[in-house]
Amino acid sequence: MTTDGQTMEQPRFDGAADQGKTGLAGVLERAEEKAMDLGKNAINAIDSKRATAAGTLSGAAGQLHAGGDKISELSHSGGEKVAQLAHGAADSLQASADFVRDHDLKAMVGSLEQYVRSNPGKALIAAGVVGFLTARAIRND
Repeated sequence: MTTDGQTMEQPRFDGAADQGKTGLAGVLERAEEKAMDLGKNAINAIDSKRATAAGTLSGAAGQLHAGGDKISELSHSGGEKVAQLAHGAADSLQASADFVRDHDLKAMVGSLEQYVRSNPGKALIAAGVVGFLTARAIRND
């Protein structure tokens, strides 16, 4: 109340919380859109590099096949087993190259998830090996 008998209207804060939510919701929505855009850009960048990666794997497979052939030419006795191993590794690399070339990132992730579900032990061992090798590569000794 004021001195002249009129009541002074008190400020209302009921809508302030709603306005804060709307403002926060807007910020969160924009952040989500940015994150989605970044994710799409990352997927597009990875997909654009698939052909290069597949070509590199194919090249390595070809070199392994050539090395296996040279080994079998130079040594007819014990070299035959080494040549077979080299050709087997080359065939695996070529299959990997074909897989990378033929599948987008989403399909590759799906295949990886399916493999991990069906072979959890092997997947855990592979993850440990990859982690160890990554740590060794990063560490500066």
